[in-house]
Order: sequence, then C-alpha cells, then structure tokens
Amino acid sequence: MIKTQPTSAAEAFYVVGGTLRRDAASYVAREADERLYKSLLHGEICYVLTARQMGKSSLMVRTAARLRQQNASVAVLDLTGLGQNLNAEQWYNGLSERIGRQLDLEDEVEDCWAHNRGLGPMQRWMRVLSDVVLPHCEGPVAIFVDEIDSVRSLPFSTDEFFAGIRELYNRRSDEPELNRLTFCLLGVASPSDLIRDTRTTPFNVGRRIELSDFSEREAGPLSLGLGREPKLGLQLLHRILYWTGGHPYLTQRLCLAVAQSEAGSTRDVDRICDELFLSRRARERDDNLLFVRERMLRSEVDTPSLLTLYSKVRRGAKVADDPSDPLVTILRLSGISRVEEGRLKVRNRIYAEVFDDEWVRSCLPGAELRRQRTAYLRGLKLASGILVPLLLLTAGYGTYLYRLNPTIPLTIRKSGTALEPPAFWASFNTATAPAPDTGGLLVSAGDSGVRILINGREYGSTSRSGNLRVPIMTAGTYDIAAGKPGFQGVQQRVEIHKDAVATVSFKLLPVSVRGGVFGTITDSSGSPVPGATIILTGPDGKSTRVAANQAGHYAMQNLLAENYTISIEAPRFKSLTAPVIIHANQLSLHDAQLSVDGEARDWEQAAKSRDAAQVSAFLSKYPSGAHADMARNLLAQLRSEERAAWARANSANQLSAYQDFLRRYPGSEYAAAARSQIEKLQAEVRPRPPAPVSAPPAAADGQVVLSVLGQYQKAYQDRQVDELASIWPGMSSRQIGSLREFFKDAQQVSLTYDLLGQPEINHDQATIRFTQWLNYTVRGKTQKPGSANVVMRLRKLSSTQGTPGKWVIESIR
Repeated sequence: MIKTQPTSAAEAFYVVGGTLRRDAASYVAREADERLYKSLLHGEICYVLTARQMGKSSLMVRTAARLRQQNASVAVLDLTGLGQNLNAEQWYNGLSERIGRQLDLEDEVEDCWAHNRGLGPMQRWMRVLSDVVLPHCEGPVAIFVDEIDSVRSLPFSTDEFFAGIRELYNRRSDEPELNRLTFCLLGVASPSDLIRDTRTTPFNVGRRIELSDFSEREAGPLSLGLGREPKLGLQLLHRILYWTGGHPYLTQRLCLAVAQSEAGSTRDVDRICDELFLSRRARERDDNLLFVRERMLRSEVDTPSLLTLYSKVRRGAKVADDPSDPLVTILRLSGISRVEEGRLKVRNRIYAEVFDDEWVRSCLPGAELRRQRTAYLRGLKLASGILVPLLLLTAGYGTYLYRLNPTIPLTIRKSGTALEPPAFWASFNTATAPAPDTGGLLVSAGDSGVRILINGREYGSTSRSGNLRVPIMTAGTYDIAAGKPGFQGVQQRVEIHKDAVATVSFKLLPVSVRGGVFGTITDSSGSPVPGATIILTGPDGKSTRVAANQAGHYAMQNLLAENYTISIEAPRFKSLTAPVIIHANQLSLHDAQLSVDGEARDWEQAAKSRDAAQVSAFLSKYPSGAHADMARNLLAQLRSEERAAWARANSANQLSAYQDFLRRYPGSEYAAAARSQIEKLQAEVRPRPPAPVSAPPAAADGQVVLSVLGQYQKAYQDRQVDELASIWPGMSSRQIGSLREFFKDAQQVSLTYDLLGQPEINHDQATIRFTQWLNYTVRGKTQKPGSANVVMRLRKLSSTQGTPGKWVIESIR
C-alpha cells in the first residue's frame, strides 16, 4: 500500500480533478495556451472539444485572465449551472443574466430583455449581445461557453444557439463592430453531436484548438512538487510520464501519490501506479477510468464495431484520424486514444493495461451469453457425473431383482422431463419452453424485410406489417440493430424485464449519396489566407468554386459521394492540388497550407507601381518567369509613356511641368535632367541682390538657403536619415526614430515641391514657404500622393574664421 505522510505542501501543489486556479503552481502551459489566446485576441471563434480531464476548464480560466490583462471584456458561461429542466426562454434568459452579472451590466441586460419581449428567446439573447454588451464594453469581448455538450440533454433543440453564433460571425462584414465579439466553446463532444446542419454551424468557420498531453519538457516543473532532490525528482517524473503519457489528470494524481509516499526509485513508481490504476479495485473506482469505460460502452455508435476498431489500434494497425468517422470520434472523445502523425494510438500505458484484449472480449456483445452457456455446459457435466453412476446403480439393482424374481418386468420408469436448454437460448431457438425471469420483445421498423440483429446476431426479418416478435428472452440488456439495403443502419439498446414485452421502434432513413468538404486555408506561418479560391473538380470534369472567408475558412456541401480533385489558388501563393474523397452523409476535413509564390508577389507589386524601374528590376530577377512576357510589354508601354511625358515637359519648359514629371516618374532616366532644369528655372526667377554693393549678399544667401531645401529633398528621396540630421540638427530623437521606420518600410520615396514666393531672409534667419508633394511605395503598394503647405525656418550658424556660416533647418511646419 502507499505510505502517506503529512504532505500538505504536495496537496497544495498538485490539483487532482477540478479546475486549476490561474496562478496554480502545477499548471502546465502547452502550445494550446498560446494558440487559443492569440486566436481569441484576433477575434476568431474557437472551440476546444476533447475528452474529460484534459485541462479544458483550466485552460479557459488562464486564457480569460490573460485576455482581461489586455483590457478585454470576458464572460464565462458554465452551461451545467443553468440546469436541464428548462424551456428555451428560461435557458436563454439564464445566459443573458450571467453575462450581465459578470460584465456589470445587470440592469441594462434586464431592460433589453424586457424591451424585446415580442421576440423569440434566441433573438433576445442576440439583442443583448449587440445592443448592450458591445456598446458598453470597449475593446475585445470574449465569451467562453464551458460544458457545451450539456445542450444535448436539454428538452429543446439548441441548433439555433449555434446558428446565432454563426450569424454574428457572418454579419461582421456589414457590421464591423461585431469583429470585437468572439466565442470559445469547450466540452466533450464532436461538432456533429452539437448541430447537424452544416450550413448554420459555427464550427466550420471557427478554429479548432487541439489540447495535447504534456510533453516531458512541458511537464518538467511538476518535479518541483515531489519534494525530492532535483535529479531524483526528474527521474521519478520521467517514470510517471512513462505510465501516464502526459495525460493531465493521470499525471497530477500519480505525482501526488508519489509525493505523499517514500518512493525513491522507478520501481516504487511502478508499484504506486499499479495500486492507483491497474488493480481490479482501482479499475472500478477511479473516475477517469470509469468515464473512459462508460464512454466506450454507452456511446451511440455500434459497440462491436467500436471495440473492433480499438483492437486494431491496440495492435498497432494503421488507423487514420478521420474526423468524419463517428467511431474515430468516440475513440478520441473517450480519451482512450490520441493522434500521432495522423494515426490513432492508445493514449498511454495505463489505458493499454486496463483496457486490454481481455477487456475487449468481455465487452463484446454476447459475452454474457457465452458466459451463461459455459456455465450451463459445466453444470451438465457436473450433473452427468452424478446421474450416470446413479442410473448404472439403479440398472444393476433392477437386474439383480429380476434374477431373483424373473416375473418382475425389467422397466425403468420415466420420472422427469428431458433436460432442456436454459431460457437465455430462447431468443435463438424456435421451440423452447418459457423459463423463469423471461420477457418478450416487439420490434417495429415501419417496413417489411428489415433485418433485425440481437447482440450482433441476426434473428430474422420484419413481416409485411413491419413488425417482428421475439416471444421469449432472458431478462437483461440487449443491443437491437436494424438494417435494409438502401437505408442507414440504426441501433438501440433495450432492457428486457420479467413478464413484460419491451417495444423498440426504428425509423429507417434512406442512405444519402451526398456529402461535403470543409477546411481552413493558411500560409506557412499559420495565418489565414482570405479570398483563396477552392476549386473542386469531379470525375466528369465539372468544377465547383468557392472563396475562403476572412478567417480562411471554406465549406462545400451537397456534393455527390465520389473522388474529386481539389485545387487551391490565391494571389502571391503557389497553387496546390490534391485528391479528396467525399463520403456520403459526412463532411470531410481538408485543410491546406500555401507557400508564398515570390514571383507572383513581386510581379503584383511591380505592376501596381507602374514604375519602369521596378518593372525592369523584376525582369532582371525573373528573366524567364511566368510573368516575364507581361513585364516586357508593360515596360515597353511605361517607357513609351515616360518618353512622351518628358517630351511634353521639355516642350512646356515650365517649372510646374518638370515638377509634375518628377512626381510621376521619380526613378526615370530623365529624372536628373528634370532636376537640373528645375534648378535652372528656379534660379532665373530669383531677384537680384539690392544695391548698394556693400549690402549683405542676400542673393547668395538665398541661393544657399534654396540649396538646403534641395538637400532636404534629396535626403528624403534617398531615404537617408543621417543626411537629414546634418541639415536639420534640431530633430528630436522621436522624429529620427519615426523617419527611420518610415524609410525602412518604404521601397521608394518621391518628394517634389512648388515655391510659394521667394525665400524671406533677415540677417541670420530665413523662411521658405512651399507646397510639398510626397509620393511613396510601402510593401508593394503605391500610396496616393499627399500634398501640404510647408513653412521651413532656417538659421545661419555663426561665421568661423571669416568664412560665411552654414545654413541649417531650424523647424518645419
């Protein structure tokens, strides 16, 4: 047995079951923490649907705290706290009341609910979010909905609840304010368990957050609570993870037990693990093991098929993780398996030991039947061992009496009925006498010729009336299945009671030959690629196209179940083509990650710039590329336009004409000539210095002042912060930093100006007034030219050794 000590520190450190506080010392951060936090911060709808005791609620608490630190408004709705015996209005009102209480908007929510009394419950809930929560909360609003699987037990359909979340998402393009609102759904269910209509489900526009087991690196801090020396603590933790595989609950519980014991070796850890989980008593008492067992044996899928698939996983067979397969979904949601490299594996060694081949055989339908038959045959052998000697003794005694008195007839009187099979064979035999503790079964399928199977064994088919009667069945639990070609198979579990006839009704639905596909398109960094075109081509060559939404999600439905080719295209990305199979009655998941097409990206930038220098640089980089011919045609066109514009500027021979040319073609081969002409024309309009000759050389100063303006222009166009700082020494560090960032992002800058009169010079002070045009290209996008009236003030530094002082910029407004 485990020897416990007063270890309050260990009990305080480890948390076994329940939600961990956000500051819990034993909280283990995983990749899912960062993915969920960033996705919600960016406004994405997220869902965490996985097995019990995997840390969903703890992840929620911690993420909610991090979001609040970013000034987000957060509400946490635990659906189990609302109850089950409610109508739709009470349920939605409960949701609204809890949001109002958590966001301190109780009065506003109550008024909104009362004001919209004429609307349905779901619409009133939506009004609370759009008319109360968003207007009163600044910044992002995140609503966590925990234990989402509890909606399956409500007495009304909650499809419209999920449809409402999807509607809020769809309205984002028309109502940008809704981009601030997002949801996170957590529970033990698959998306198809919660809502059947894929047209209104939020799960095909949301981001799935996978909650994996602890890796050894992630779980490292747990060794601190073992109360051992660091080296020994890590050794013990390594052995703990050997058994638990990093399962959060199993790891925390085994860590606590080791911390409370005197374990000092891996053998001690093995012994403690055996007592906690592997012993027969532990298997019947541990909450986690009981949940896994019940989920496997009480699910809505065919139990024999599920156990058979699990056996394949145990044997190491290649079983793909197919989200559209309900059997795979149960294996994952029960927690008994996890995904490694796209295939299912038994989650950990504890599960492999507890749920072994013997357990599988004992749980297969007919196990009880086999046990009773074995017991019956054993009883027959025992009875035969007693009866045969007795019969021989009786026969010998009769022969002895006959010899003494030959007149006595030699007969053996039949004193009882022949041995018959027990009542549990009644379901599979046509002529069997009723036995104690038996009942009957009436199966109604609504159609004739429906095959009925009892515990996996075919019993018969329904009559013309659509019914089948089983007159005698041993009291107990049975799995009844019904099937017919062209219809979907169905199954129910029924309880047979003594002296009663149980009724099972089936409604067979035709097998659909249509399905769908959905997924998310991302780039290599995991960011969505909105607007990506998804093309699905069938065997007949016909294609269907859809575009990914802003979150990169797409969905295509009502497709014939057959083999397709899916192609994904997006500007600046390389196209991707792959085969995809559409299964009947299923939505196939097909995510895709696109890699950047460097040539397409550069061509788009060059073509948008309409700049001959950029197009020429593109051709130098991709002389034989897919866009080379288009680039050569565009370059020829741009150079032709450039030559024509230069001819017009030369013909006009005006300052504004040359400045307009530079604005349009800052990188032109004629740019230097245009600047020379501008300087020449500006010099011609400058007034001559006033008499007398002995007066200060204002004209010379004016020319120097204008040369400073020219240096200012050149430094901007060359994107040289240091040159600007040399003629503008009074720039603040903040201005210098902003310019460096601007020049770093800008690929091209063009600055032109038009003087508003001559420079005003007063001794060592000067003022230049001009209109400035700034045109630049950032990340391949040419911005619209911006103009501004500028006042530049300059001052002349004091002369040194008789040499005229240097003019510098003092301020620019």
